Amino acid sequence: MDFLLRFRNALFLIAVLLAQALALAVQLRTPASPDKPDTSGIRLIRLWTTGVISPFERGAHGIGSGLRHGWSNYIDLRHGFFERRVFAYQTAVAGEVPFGEDF
Repeated sequence: MDFLLRFRNALFLIAVLLAQALALAVQLRTPASPDKPDTSGIRLIRLWTTGVISPFERGAHGIGSGLRHGWSNYIDLRHGFFERRVFAYQTAVAGEVPFGEDF
């Protein structure tokens, strides 16, 4: 609590400057394309928000995709193992290869 009382003026100045920067970012628009600066663009606050959130979203998407592909590959391997065992049983029943023998 002493910190807040000691640096009250500096903290108030920082808060006012951040509020002004945020208000300016809400008002300003960046051009949609550099060759046509007169066209309606994207608000600066949206550009900042996208720049901050996008890396985390891409990371979460990459982790989700990796887990999904890893799980599907695991299921494919188990399915292949099951098909191999069924084929071995069918050939053993037909009398071509003994059941316990690997082929």
